[in-house]
Parts: sequence; C-alpha cells; structure tokens
Amino acid sequence: MANYSRIDTMVRATVLSKPGKIAICPFAEEGMMAKQILNQRYGIQETYLLDNRLAKINPAIKSVEDLKQEDTEDLVVLLMITNKEINQVLENQIHDVGAHIEIQNYLRPAWMFVPERKEFFRTLKRCLKMECPAEKKAFVRLGKEYDGGYVLLDDFEKDMKVYSFGIWNDVSFDRELADRGLTIHMYDHTIAGLPETHENYRFHKTGISHIDEPENSKLSMGTILERNGDLGNHRLILKMDVEGAEWNFLEKTPSEILKQFRQITFEFHRLTDMERADQIIACLNKLNLTHQAVWLHANNFGHVERAEDGLEIPAYIEITYLNKAVYQTRNGKCNFPLDIDMPDSPGIEEYILGNWGEQGND
Repeated sequence: MANYSRIDTMVRATVLSKPGKIAICPFAEEGMMAKQILNQRYGIQETYLLDNRLAKINPAIKSVEDLKQEDTEDLVVLLMITNKEINQVLENQIHDVGAHIEIQNYLRPAWMFVPERKEFFRTLKRCLKMECPAEKKAFVRLGKEYDGGYVLLDDFEKDMKVYSFGIWNDVSFDRELADRGLTIHMYDHTIAGLPETHENYRFHKTGISHIDEPENSKLSMGTILERNGDLGNHRLILKMDVEGAEWNFLEKTPSEILKQFRQITFEFHRLTDMERADQIIACLNKLNLTHQAVWLHANNFGHVERAEDGLEIPAYIEITYLNKAVYQTRNGKCNFPLDIDMPDSPGIEEYILGNWGEQGND
C-alpha cells in the first residue's frame, strides 16, 4: 500500500521548490497518488506522465525515451517506484535524457531548492559546528531500530537521572537507560500512560513549556525539576522530542537550568523555517554557551533544503550536546552518519551529512 505521508512530503517539497515542469514516473500506485495530491491539493497539473510500459498502449503517457523530443528545461521528475532495481534503471534512463533534469526520488530524502535561504543556512552551519569528544568513552545508540533511537556518550552511572520529553508509544530509549539502573522521569501530556512498566520509570502526564501552564497540563523545566527535588542537581540527562516546542523551551529556559544537564539529545523540528530564523539562531547560540554539539543525524523521513551546491540543511535533525563544564571536546572532522546510526525510515536511504566539524562550515 502506498505511503500517503511519504508521497505528500515529496510532492510538497517539489511544489515549494517552484519547478518549471513536473513529471510523474511511473504511473503505478505511488504515481497515481502523487498525481492526486499534486492535482487536488495544490491545483497543479503535471506536465508529463512517464511509464515505459503504459506508453505503448496509452498515447497520453510518454516513455522516458520520449522525453528526448520534449522540452525538459526546469523539469523535476517525481520518481515514484519502491523497487530498488527498477528505481535505479529508471533513474539512469532519466539522467541519460538530460543531466539537468532534477529527480525527486522515493527512495531518497525529499529535497527543496531554496536559494533565498543561503545566508540563513550559512549561519545555521556555523551554529551547529560539531566537535569530537576528547573523552575515551564511545558513543552508544539507545532505542529501537530505525526511528526512536538516539546517540549519547556512553557515560552513565546509577545516581544519574534522565528527563525524557515526548514519549507517545515508544519507550525503547528509556528502557535501555532504565535497565542500566537510571531513574527515568518521562513526560508526555498527550498519552494516558506508558505502554509498559519498569521499576525505574516515573511517568508524568505533563508536557514541557517555557512557562507554567497547568490548565494545559504543561510546566516549565524549572518547576518540573523543583517538584522532583532536582533543582541544583547537575547529574541529569535530557532527551526531548516535542514536535517543535523545543524552540520556545530553549529561548525561555535560563542557562542555569540548562547547565544542570550533562548530556542533551534533541530532535530539532522545522530547523529551516525562515519565519522562525531569528529564534532558531538565538536558541542555538544560547545552547552553545553551555554545551557543545557532538552528534548529528538527519531524519530521512523529512526533507532536505538546498540553498546552493554543498549547502544543504535537513529540516529535521537529531542532535546531541555535551556539557562544557563536564566534558572536553576538540576540533576536527566530524563525519555523519556514524557506523552505529540508522535511518529513521528503513525504506528511504540515509542522508549523508558529511563533515560538520572544523573544516565543514566554510
């Protein structure tokens, strides 16, 4: 069955890139759904339907070879085939027609071309400059395969406490740390309870906010730590995946509170949102005062935005910071993904970030 959410992401990214023409290839289940979304949601009619097999019986559908006789300037092809072998064959055929043709490939992260964001992206990359841990401790991936895993430095002791925000139905990250003997305070105001029990779980039906909002079942970090007797405790770890609420949290939470966390791992949502550019940059700069980013991973189910060749920013990233007062880091090349990383969506290729370290942010 075709993945509507995946196809919608691809079509939306293509439309927002403002291409001159759009083609859909091939015209099977995924291609039909792409056409429906393109036509009905965005009111845009595709320029070409491409299908080598159907072109033999339907004159309204062209083969890839037929494109050689057509105007393909500013053409984007939605390559909607999940079979890897056929996908590669069709991709090669399209490139043979013209190297200038852009391809939005179902098996790779969706992309948008946004040249107007060049300066914003350059600033983002400076703010997100990675360093390598000087500690001899290794990175460890915690959580289930694919979506749900996070990477931290393997430095845990039983007297540490973990604050985990954004649970939904996945406690695989929390379980691994709970099994190591750490107490896990788990916060999510959108669920009735946890999908499983553990002696080290402490569930709170509460969300995170930059201010106390008891009427909305949300509290600030300061209030949360105070209620748990952890205000002033510097042996804390933070995991936060809260669908964009992290930006208001970072903007308003005092640095003295942030400094209590030895390690912090986030999923940053809508990182490339120009409407929040000032807030995002301010939040990253603030976090950089107390913590250093050491791990970065692109959520391949989201899209990637390209301002120019070599300057691409994923819209959704997972990132880990180390407390500068606790850990030493050093400049150097920091290439991602790591060997222990996994794509969030197994049906889409991993996005290769490359070097985001000392020599990666010109």
